[in-house]
Amino acid sequence: MLGENIRKLREARRLSQTELAKTLSVSKQSVSNWKIKTKGRNVL
Repeated sequence: MLGENIRKLREARRLSQTELAKTLSVSKQSVSNWKIKTKGRNVL
């Protein structure tokens, strides 16, 4: 669910996974992992 919410918000702001990762100072792989499964850094 969290991954889906992140994707919807990211797409609404027209950000790529890479752009979101840079904004949050995390790797693109972290953003991808959140999409697949909630794990790692808590962004909320």
